[in-house]
Amino acid sequence: MEINFNKGNYKRSDINCKIWTEYQIELLKLAYKQYGSNWVQISEKFFPDRNANQLKCKFNYLMRQMKQKQDIDTRVNIDEILKNTKKEETQPTEKQDINYSQVKQIHDLVQQNQQKTIQCINQQIYNHQFQQFSQQFSFLQYQNNISQFNDNAKLKQTHEQQLNQKQK
Repeated sequence: MEINFNKGNYKRSDINCKIWTEYQIELLKLAYKQYGSNWVQISEKFFPDRNANQLKCKFNYLMRQMKQKQDIDTRVNIDEILKNTKKEETQPTEKQDINYSQVKQIHDLVQQNQQKTIQCINQQIYNHQFQQFSQQFSFLQYQNNISQFNDNAKLKQTHEQQLNQKQK
């Protein structure tokens, strides 16, 4: 079974599984410098839509990348790696003021739209199934009418045969 994590967490839909932006990566580095490896606190203050484990995994991934780029011994302290990062890597893209209440509102709107889309799709499926049922039902009625017509024709034929026999 293949799991696509970009679609979202199926157990906790409030957890963000989207691609990290440059701004978020820089914010993660700065938060680590300030709070250390207290991932729960960093998650609560800076990334309410990501859990502590996601932050820890992303940070460790970034550190491995930096170590590979700089060919640094793996025993070097993480703080030294962060200090030695190239200037271009530490410059954040356009600084954004994130208002998490707005992010929450947008997230809620997206979820509502997704629910409306699902309801619309379900309605279309229902309509399609109802249409198929109606067609099948009308076909069954048609078959029933034909069989009744055939039965009536047989009755008429047997009645005529009986009349013919009585006349003879």
